[in-house]
Amino acid sequence: MALNIDNTTSKPSRTVYRREHFKMNNRLIARELVRLAKAISRDAALDVTPEEQVAFKVFAKDLAKLSKKHGVAIKSVGGVTFGPIKSIRYSDDATSGDLLYTATWAD
Repeated sequence: MALNIDNTTSKPSRTVYRREHFKMNNRLIARELVRLAKAISRDAALDVTPEEQVAFKVFAKDLAKLSKKHGVAIKSVGGVTFGPIKSIRYSDDATSGDLLYTATWAD
């Protein structure tokens, strides 16, 4: 790491020190955010039962077939809900880029 040396004092300038300190703090914050995201992912994965995992794999396989048939691919992060569905309707506004559902859940 190269430091800008102030000619009058032969010490790093305050600007360089603040910039380097800020970079270091940002790296620490980023590292902590990654650690927290991994912990949240790990915790979220623990809430899925083995039956739900199987159902999700079958759903993903069937969804791939639908994607090929209709030429539509979906990119989704989170937002998966499990349970018996009585009725379901998906939004059909392609211009929004969103795929939202309205469902009635079976008791």
